[in-house]
Amino acid sequence: MNKTLLLSLSMIFFSSSAISSPLDGEMVPGYDLPYLWDNYAGYTNQDWMRAIDGNKRLSEISIPGTHNSLSMHGGDIPATQTLDVADQLEMGIRYLDVRFKYRNNDLWAYHGPISQHQTFDSLLSKVSNFLARNPSETVLIRIQNEGGASDHEHQFFNRFNQVLEQYKHYNAIPKSNNPLLDDVRGKFVFIRDFNVFGSHIGIERSSLNIQDEYHLTTNWDLYKKWELVKQHFYSIDKNRLSLNYLSGSVGSFPYFVASGKSSPQSHAPQLWTGISTTNAKKYPDFPRRSCLGDLCSIYFSGTNQLTNKWIEEAKLPQHLGIVVMDFPGGRLVDNIIQSNGKSKVKSLIIYEHNDQQGKSLAVFNDMPYVGNEFNDIMSSWEMPSNWEVRFYEHENYQGDYYTRSSMKGNADMFNDKISSIRILKK
Repeated sequence: MNKTLLLSLSMIFFSSSAISSPLDGEMVPGYDLPYLWDNYAGYTNQDWMRAIDGNKRLSEISIPGTHNSLSMHGGDIPATQTLDVADQLEMGIRYLDVRFKYRNNDLWAYHGPISQHQTFDSLLSKVSNFLARNPSETVLIRIQNEGGASDHEHQFFNRFNQVLEQYKHYNAIPKSNNPLLDDVRGKFVFIRDFNVFGSHIGIERSSLNIQDEYHLTTNWDLYKKWELVKQHFYSIDKNRLSLNYLSGSVGSFPYFVASGKSSPQSHAPQLWTGISTTNAKKYPDFPRRSCLGDLCSIYFSGTNQLTNKWIEEAKLPQHLGIVVMDFPGGRLVDNIIQSNGKSKVKSLIIYEHNDQQGKSLAVFNDMPYVGNEFNDIMSSWEMPSNWEVRFYEHENYQGDYYTRSSMKGNADMFNDKISSIRILKK
């Protein structure tokens, strides 16, 4: 039997348990989607942070967020959301990315030149009302001067402070760029991205680990964008806040980057790439359809769909950082929230890096060869409590071996040395 077949027979991927948990939200039938182009979310999870240990730092929590959170108007080019901020918060979103310009003596939401018909005051009113009803939560707000860093910068900052004074009881200004959850519960926290003239208003954006490559020249750059998203998930450090933007635009519509669809509707068909090939290495994560033997047509898949699929198949680390999305559906939001639960390990999982970080592989049966992608790179593992596993230095269970039965650990003396695995007990 060849190695590829052995590998496929030895792997099992898993998704969230059906058992109820404090992290669970409520899903309306028909809205179990990773991408949503509706003005009704079909999913609510108002207080999921009550299930999170308050001694955790924000960097240790997987948080769903939205990109250009107020941009609902102007057509397919500027629109990035269909849900109002109040609905986003009810859905479980806890990171908002907002952009304002100082115009007519106020701060008005814009996406580029397109007004979004909302003020900074209306935003803080919605956020504060939500926090008053849900004091277990916190909301991170990245705020930017959409007119440019120097556009009316003094008036921008002065109006910011005038409005903030009305909502100061709901505002936390942490001493650290990575506060404990308990220190900011019931509060909103700004992530600064405009000139505050030496003042301290919240978390400094420069302290964050950010992937925000938004420029796609054509639709065919979508796969490159997905690879950047994927790589960033593997690079996350639990001691530093991470922002991973799934969004993109310029040469593609925002809805297309999120969905890969032929039109923006939630259930629109996926767009064909125009490629039919027998080459399995061409866009390997995109779906194959209409196959004739090994000859298959490749269709686009959006960053929302791909991220959701990889979470459900346990191909990403359990900790996801802040995931920033256009048009998020309830299924993806729920999967991000659920990743904060206790690991529901159903098999051995081996990881590329120490402390169960980096790319991972779920193993259910003996593996005489771990595959080219994992040969000599395993650094840590986790397994169910009743399992016992033996790791071998060479293929076909040869060379030095190390037996482990603890639920998780680092490889230490056999770091980057493992080529085959036996399951001794399960």
